Amino acid sequence: MDTQEQPDAPDSGNDTATSPGAALAAGIIVGGIGFLTLMSAAGILPFESLGWKVPRPVVIGLGMLLVFAGIAALQHVWPDIALFRHAGLLAAIGLIAMLGWVAFGAGPRACSGGLSGFGVSMPKAVAEWECRGAFGAATILFFGLILWGCAASWRQNLGERRWITFLEWTGKALAGIVLLPLLIVLVIFALVSVLIKRLRRPAG
Repeated sequence: MDTQEQPDAPDSGNDTATSPGAALAAGIIVGGIGFLTLMSAAGILPFESLGWKVPRPVVIGLGMLLVFAGIAALQHVWPDIALFRHAGLLAAIGLIAMLGWVAFGAGPRACSGGLSGFGVSMPKAVAEWECRGAFGAATILFFGLILWGCAASWRQNLGERRWITFLEWTGKALAGIVLLPLLIVLVIFALVSVLIKRLRRPAG
């Protein structure tokens, strides 16, 4: 008996890719916020009345980060334009610069926070060294991840190179330096929380 090939089923519309319309809207909104931030830092908009509590160069960096992030969103609308593809990397570098300023910049730092999760909450005042340490770890982590990602991209375009391998392993090492102690702390915290819950459970 002859069989006929069934036509492809129509697209159900569940494609997870970002639609050009949504990407365009996100790019305009995020980039517009960044542009207004830059206008504030330049003095065109009132800087002090907006309540900025950081130096003006940091506000400029934040504005540029948002502008580049908005431009990067446009790669879903015009994927052939190289500027839009590279803007995401520039936004990530801007994020690292912001985190690095909090961690290593001059002046006092004031953070608040604590530990919570697994049914345990421990709010606490955060010392300046803890604040700087957390942002410093985030700086190293994101720098390592970006280095790792760039090396992988360069390998696809340029092939195997010793310097690419070196950058890739450097990125992996930096990310591992931050993530490994964090994972150990999370495992210990989870075990302690389970023990606390069992001790609090009334005897049956």
